Amino acid sequence: MGRVFWRFFWTLALTIAGAILVVIAISTIFDLAPPKGAAQDLIETAVLDSAATVLKDSGPDALAKFATSAASFDRPVDLIITKVGLGACQPDPTTTAISRLIQTPEGCTSITAARTTYSIFDRMRGIWLIVFAGTITSLASALWLARYLLQPLKTLQAGLRSLAKGDFSVRIGKTFGHRKDEITAVGHDFDIAATKLDDFHHSQQRLFHDVSHELRSPLSRLQAATGILRQNPARLPDLLLRINREIDRLDELVEEILTLAQLESGEPYEFDRQPVDLVELVNAIVEDGAFEGQAQGISLEVTGIDSAVSYANGELIYRAIENVIRNAIKYSATGGRVVIRTAILSDGNALLIRVEDSGPGLPESEMEAIFRPFVRVEGTGGPRAGVGLGLAITRQAVELHGGSVRAEKGQPKGLVVEIVIPLKPDPFKQDQI
Repeated sequence: MGRVFWRFFWTLALTIAGAILVVIAISTIFDLAPPKGAAQDLIETAVLDSAATVLKDSGPDALAKFATSAASFDRPVDLIITKVGLGACQPDPTTTAISRLIQTPEGCTSITAARTTYSIFDRMRGIWLIVFAGTITSLASALWLARYLLQPLKTLQAGLRSLAKGDFSVRIGKTFGHRKDEITAVGHDFDIAATKLDDFHHSQQRLFHDVSHELRSPLSRLQAATGILRQNPARLPDLLLRINREIDRLDELVEEILTLAQLESGEPYEFDRQPVDLVELVNAIVEDGAFEGQAQGISLEVTGIDSAVSYANGELIYRAIENVIRNAIKYSATGGRVVIRTAILSDGNALLIRVEDSGPGLPESEMEAIFRPFVRVEGTGGPRAGVGLGLAITRQAVELHGGSVRAEKGQPKGLVVEIVIPLKPDPFKQDQI
């Protein structure tokens, strides 16, 4: 047991025990409830009242017999009977705690009970059991309460130590059972944080693996090309095209990795925003993509509104929309069609960009996976080109602007990607107004 446990335990125990002792001390000092003395007082009062009645009704002889009997009770009362002068006897009986003055035809009689003096220990002898039981109960209660409150903290401490050692699989919420208190809530929050750390750890490992894999492929091809050149320098013109192509792929990969890393931090783009017509961006991207689609016999069609201005980072939004449209062109079947629809949402605060392709589509279970870095889902159309960063960049860029991206199955086939971008006004113009 730790120091906190014992401090907590003894604080509770001594507080409860001290409260019991204070109550007992006050009761004893002020004679509020002296267990043994109080009982004896009641007996003596009753015996004195009975003796006075006997004297009035039956005379001195009967009183003497009654006094003898009172001395033999289980709790004996010694009665002292004396004659007093008529001047000391009041007309009406005077009652005190230990004596009675009774006037009879024979004269005035004083009946006094000889009081028994009890020590403080005698007076408390009847409540020692209560004190003992109260002390044991207080200690047991303090022990239970200390364990109840501090055991979860020890569990939490063990969990934090496991996290510090790199074990992100540790969970402590279930160890608290059916408790419903603030400490249990902290335990469940710990599990949530541990889960996020575990996901981040696995994502980081996957990222390192994927980056190394993506870099290794073009580097291996470059190495193979240089090896061929060493053996046959005459093939330099042909291999230069291949080398340049691999260098371009490496440059594109590095650029996308850097872009994704910057997007995850968000800071480099927060201060580079300006009014941008999002529909104009869509039209410009479609115009550029039409040449690429033409080579594959794929047509692009844009329908919807004419303008939608938002205060945004034009470069990021352009790249986000371009990645989606280029993916749609890349995965559409030859002779197919890509439709881009734009509309203002019902609340008037956001633009919806809906991109529909004519490709094979994706299983419902993989709709979210395509937005993770380096994930290239294999659809029914076979392997796909690319490094799997385009849609991840799209989601990060759009979410950085407060928007959202999602994918769903097209009808009757294909894939539909919906981008929602908030239409934020220019803050500088608002300040001028």
